[in-house]
Amino acid sequence: MWGMEGRVRDLVRDGKVHEAIGLLERSFGSTSHDSKHLNLLGMCYAMAGDLDKADGLFASSLRLRPENTAALTGLGNLALLRGEPDRAREFYLRALRENTLLLEPRHNLVIAYQDMGHFEKCISAYQDFCVVQALRKWARFLALIAVGLLLTYAFVR
Repeated sequence: MWGMEGRVRDLVRDGKVHEAIGLLERSFGSTSHDSKHLNLLGMCYAMAGDLDKADGLFASSLRLRPENTAALTGLGNLALLRGEPDRAREFYLRALRENTLLLEPRHNLVIAYQDMGHFEKCISAYQDFCVVQALRKWARFLALIAVGLLLTYAFVR
């Protein structure tokens, strides 16, 4: 799937969303039991403007894996696009209960609160987003240092 995912992302980046949809549908058929495939296809359909089809794909993905944060975030994004910030907020909060370090649902939660007119919650959600973003950067940095130390130890030993 990783090679396919890269090809789909390249096509989407180049503005060839319909080609990406065709590639995914040819590769996996119209019905899939792979939540990652359904999420990619849902993202492509959303970008192509077919929100109903995207909604169905994300919902199918969520039925396969109820803890699927990509599907929860995708459903939240669709709700936000449809002008349903309350519903979007619920999906984003569900995704964050599954993984508190996710950035996309945190960022989009800020937008949902803004659209709801809850400006204090909007500011608080933005601050949380900034903290998690910084934590993720430091975690990557510390992981690189740890790998470097392990490699140094392996060569010295």
